[in-house]
Amino acid sequence: MKFELEVIEDVSELTVVSDSTGFKMTDAGSWINYLYGKNKNYLKAHAAIDAKTGKLIGIVVTDRDAHDS
Repeated sequence: MKFELEVIEDVSELTVVSDSTGFKMTDAGSWINYLYGKNKNYLKAHAAIDAKTGKLIGIVVTDRDAHDS
């Protein structure tokens, strides 16, 4: 997999929007864990996007305890 990174020189006109989503990291027994309040394993991906171009500016992956604010 090849990635191209671009440096943003002028950020004065940059409009950033952000969002996050969760990824479940458990097995088929997760319903039992959910019922009894155990082992809620998932990761969150927080993305920042340039609203004008739609390009991804940055992304951070955190554990389930990270807040969106």
